[in-house]
Amino acid sequence: MKFLILLFTLLLFIACKNKKNESLESSVQIVKVYINPLENRIDSLIKKSLIYGDTNAYYELSGLYIFQINKPKELFFYAFQMATKYHYSKAYFDLYFILSIKKKNIKLLDSCSYNMAMFYLLKAYEKGSWNAENAVRIKFEGNKIPNSKMFRDKFCY
Repeated sequence: MKFLILLFTLLLFIACKNKKNESLESSVQIVKVYINPLENRIDSLIKKSLIYGDTNAYYELSGLYIFQINKPKELFFYAFQMATKYHYSKAYFDLYFILSIKKKNIKLLDSCSYNMAMFYLLKAYEKGSWNAENAVRIKFEGNKIPNSKMFRDKFCY
């Protein structure tokens, strides 16, 4: 009789433990359902941007990195590719934004980073970025707006 009670208790314990594991696994699956669509969307946008030069895909990707997941620095590589490969004005502006994001005053950057940031800002402006246009107007306040080449020539190699 004691053996049956012990066996029943053991079976009950195993059943409860399996139920906990199933509950944990189902919770993990629920989390994956919410995370994977965003990861899948980002992967899709990256491919469309970098392979096909899809500016709409890059624009959405930029918004996701900057506003939704709040990791603009992770956008740098994709922005660099879109700027240099496809000459997309938004990507040039994003490079400026990423380089100057931690500094309240861009002049606090070291000279190499400052020249690079200014190059990207002016390149975005020259390519017609409305974000860059506003930033350039504020930055130069009626003074003559320099050509981006002036700052490119000051890059630290």
